Amino acid sequence: MVRDVRLTLWVLLGAVGLVLLIACANVANLLLARAGARRREIAMRIALGAARGRLLRQLMTESVLLGLTGGALGLALALGGVKLFKTLGPERFPMLAETSVDAPVLGFTLAISLVTGLLFGLAPALAGIRANLQENLKEGGRGSGESFRRNRARGMLVVAEMALALLVLTGASLMTRSLIQLQHTNPGFNPEGVLIASLTLPASQYPTPESRVGLYRRMLERLNAEPGVVAAGVTTSLPLGGSNTGISLLIEGQPPPRPTEVPIFWQRAVDPHYFRAMRIPVKRGRVFTDLDAGKPRVAVINETMARRHWPNQDPVGRRFGNGRDWITVVGVVQSVRHMSLAAEPEPEFYEPYPQNPGGAINVVVRTAGDPMRFGPALRRIVREIDRGLPLSRLITMEQAVDTPTASRRFSVVLIAIFAGVALLLAAVGIYGVISFSV
Repeated sequence: MVRDVRLTLWVLLGAVGLVLLIACANVANLLLARAGARRREIAMRIALGAARGRLLRQLMTESVLLGLTGGALGLALALGGVKLFKTLGPERFPMLAETSVDAPVLGFTLAISLVTGLLFGLAPALAGIRANLQENLKEGGRGSGESFRRNRARGMLVVAEMALALLVLTGASLMTRSLIQLQHTNPGFNPEGVLIASLTLPASQYPTPESRVGLYRRMLERLNAEPGVVAAGVTTSLPLGGSNTGISLLIEGQPPPRPTEVPIFWQRAVDPHYFRAMRIPVKRGRVFTDLDAGKPRVAVINETMARRHWPNQDPVGRRFGNGRDWITVVGVVQSVRHMSLAAEPEPEFYEPYPQNPGGAINVVVRTAGDPMRFGPALRRIVREIDRGLPLSRLITMEQAVDTPTASRRFSVVLIAIFAGVALLLAAVGIYGVISFSV
């Protein structure tokens, strides 16, 4: 369920951990400064008979109270932040709707607040009670060695803050750069002006291949006759749609591969108008015609398959198959990124839909204007052909291309927010140290 976002969630958790470390370094720095400002008060208490252990408990209690107060305020912000998180998050992000501030989150917040309050309040508290009693009781007195050690400790904390902030900023910039490159990746087709919809043909109404082919032909004939339609086609598998069928086949004239090295090809059934509707360029040969509906079997392959299995050769006219039923290559088209924009295209072939008519088809309509305006016309045509036929996933191809990157964009926005908070915290830390030094 979370396979596609597992790494993203770990990266976000790491960014949150770095921001927490920066905040803790900031708190330790400010507590060190406060311990320096209270050294005469602490020295006076010790001179009047206060036990150092008692003072240590008091200082630790103060730091723990600070941590708990910060945790409570952060929890209050989180309650509103989760609602914003759900609103801005992509629809396909797994378990997003179930995200809530529940008992485990409350327990984790309490534990983190206590642990950070104890750990990062301990060093300043120890520095305060171990101070030189005689020097601190003097008016304006300050031990030079002790001052140097405190300044060095505060300086090291500021350096650590800046290093962590730079780490988060670098991660955010790299993720942003990757997202920009991904959005500018050529998918192998032109998604602009394309409307897509899915149809599932009931087996009870369309039990035979002939009945399914008859339906698709009537539908495409009506669609291509509509005003504003540039081209309309069908396919059993849309790019970036998540539905793919792989098949192991042999290349004619090449030695049989080992059982573990049999090549796998991705198989898609389309009609002749599909390539025009998606604007997939033809590199060699031709695409299908209505004459290719029967035997012999023919296919159009992508450039990846041609380059991998017929290197430095013209694949048109070559054959591949299972050893008994051979498929002849009639054309080569540009490789399409069917799996994802981030994955390189795999060897795949297209065959005429009448030769392998599936029960689930996807309609692709390229229009001259806004594709969503053609939605009602598409519903009307399908309803007139078969009133009981369900039409689903009526969206533009641009939306289909944009959806797989939505979770990545969401993650980039979140880590950019974390980087901004980290930079702000580091700036506050520098200001605190410089202000104290002045």
